[in-house]
Amino acid sequence: DGVLVVPCAFMPTYSEWSPLGSGSSAPESVYSGKSDILTKTTRDPKTNKDMLPNGNYIQRDANHFVLVLSRDGSAAQEALITFKSTGLKTSKKWLSLQQSAVIEGEKGKVFTAPAFAFTYKLGTIQESNDKGTWVAWTVNRENRLESANVYNQAKSLHGKIELGEVSIIKEPAQLPNEKSKQENEDIPF
Repeated sequence: DGVLVVPCAFMPTYSEWSPLGSGSSAPESVYSGKSDILTKTTRDPKTNKDMLPNGNYIQRDANHFVLVLSRDGSAAQEALITFKSTGLKTSKKWLSLQQSAVIEGEKGKVFTAPAFAFTYKLGTIQESNDKGTWVAWTVNRENRLESANVYNQAKSLHGKIELGEVSIIKEPAQLPNEKSKQENEDIPF
């Protein structure tokens, strides 16, 4: 069956996670996709994770801000869909679908459409490999967005994200394993 969405913006991030079974069940930090946090990691050959010196690992995230359409397509709800691990392949496919979408203008000139000019159907499919079985996303471009109200809502959300008014970044005050100057000065010996 699936759900119809309108993509509004894409934001890559890096999430810092404590090892399984320790820390909170939420990311310790979320770094911008432009962060240099991966330069502070080493690849663990057993888990294939990017490990920080503090024992936490960095996960690559592909965040898609979308509007989820009502069944009749006249109303929309804002949502965030985050792809990670094996889902990164689906995210790349979706971005490729968005970038290849074209519209013919008034004078017959063809141009690349904004991401929010089309609807996409998201669904799921079961995948597996030698390590196990999981449910993965599927993405298919559907139709050109017809509702002017939903188009304007999508354009508005896109603008807010571009201006930084909507963000999911939660960087720490200091980078992992770095002591602040104050902490070093408090040591009496």
